[in-house]
Amino acid sequence: MKKTLVIAKEDKKSSQLKKEYEVLKFQFEKQIASETLKKYLILSKAYKIGKILNGFKFTRQTLAKDFQIPYSTAKRLLSLDKMTPKTKRLLHSGKISAFKVAQITSTKSHLFQDEIVDLVVSKELNSQDIKKLKPENVKDINEYKFNKAIEKGYSRKDSLYLNFQNTANRLNSFLTLNIDSFPDTKKFEVLAKLREIKKQIDFFLEKNSIVIT
Repeated sequence: MKKTLVIAKEDKKSSQLKKEYEVLKFQFEKQIASETLKKYLILSKAYKIGKILNGFKFTRQTLAKDFQIPYSTAKRLLSLDKMTPKTKRLLHSGKISAFKVAQITSTKSHLFQDEIVDLVVSKELNSQDIKKLKPENVKDINEYKFNKAIEKGYSRKDSLYLNFQNTANRLNSFLTLNIDSFPDTKKFEVLAKLREIKKQIDFFLEKNSIVIT
């Protein structure tokens, strides 16, 4: 008798979940033209229900087919499940759109998500900028951030000066070394790079009508 009762409860729960799943499908269809976040919340909940009902047999492909959407769309939206706590805070505070976050979580390394999101927010990167960004480490992200700052122009002159000063100090330190400090196979390359930098410095001084005696 107890066994029959347990089975009856499980059947009832499954029936309720199936109904809820169908309701979510209907809600999703109504949200097709709506923003990414609303569609994600519906799809994520439906995916969890599908897993409860069907186990490992229920895949993102199954969900996409049921909801009549491309698999790539389902994959992109469900990738928002990978959001870090920091990304969630920035999303809910309106600092970054769910569309951009989904682009990041579906195509970029989860390991550098916080750094990538910070970069997108601070430099106001658009979808195409994000697409071009292919970081393999934090150094790549910082270099991209620096190049974007140069490209757009530093918003804070003090920040520009400090970065320039740090770079100049490091270069001065390198120049205290003897050329023999570098590998034999790289000596020519180092000298060629220094000559190139010298030309750029001369051009900068001439362009800005600066005369140093």
